[in-house]
Amino acid sequence: MASKDLNGAASQLDLLASLITSSVNVINTEYNAAGLPSPSLDTSSPVESNIVSNESRKKIVKANRTIEAACAQLCASISRPEHSLLNVRTSPDLLSSAL
Repeated sequence: MASKDLNGAASQLDLLASLITSSVNVINTEYNAAGLPSPSLDTSSPVESNIVSNESRKKIVKANRTIEAACAQLCASISRPEHSLLNVRTSPDLLSSAL
């Protein structure tokens, strides 16, 4: 029975990683279709609203939200609860985006 629980936890991590990967692929596809470089820390604006279509923007926003949620869940899944709470408490960006 413990083996089944361990496999379930591993598959949850794999599913979260898969969500992140597929959402990154959506963003890359939409940016490439618009002739834009993929977002990076070197770019100032992640979505060029005047260049990408409304349909592309919706896909990018949905993918972005999926990545943020899956990353947060993945971090929460692998961290001790007090570590996750400390990160939220010390990161005003995370707190303000949650509110």
